[in-house]
Amino acid sequence: MDELKTLYEQDQADRHEGLMRKDLQLFLKRDSERLERALTLIKENKIITAADHLHAAMILQHGTEIKHFEMAHELAKKAAEMDYRPEKDEPNPLWLAAAAKDRVLVTQGRPQLYGTQFRKESKDGSWKLHDVDPTITDEERAHWHVPPLSEAYKRLEKLNRESSSG
Repeated sequence: MDELKTLYEQDQADRHEGLMRKDLQLFLKRDSERLERALTLIKENKIITAADHLHAAMILQHGTEIKHFEMAHELAKKAAEMDYRPEKDEPNPLWLAAAAKDRVLVTQGRPQLYGTQFRKESKDGSWKLHDVDPTITDEERAHWHVPPLSEAYKRLEKLNRESSSG
């Protein structure tokens, strides 16, 4: 669906262009509008293709409630089941399903499974990796197209280097 792809592209553009830092209120308004439209399309049974499922999943992954993240997880899993092959710059649907699952768990105050969720500390501005369930192996992460946990720690170091230099 062209409309859903456009919503997805707008979602990604707002993030890549740094709209959150430039105008937080506009960023939140646009995210909310995209979320409401995606929820309407889901309710109207207009999420049909694998691409629709992936695009809707990403928009819901950026939602505000656990139910949005849970829906994102299911939509991304469905895109993977439909054998979706991401276009340039799109995430792998299994990775997106894992990230949405991690977001559910983190929002519930539980350890994440795959190591996809980071947060910026308000007191010192440093980045932290949310707690990760130690029973999940890198082999399990690989199944979900998530890099090994060592890569998450390298990303954490990079985020902290960048935030301290800028």
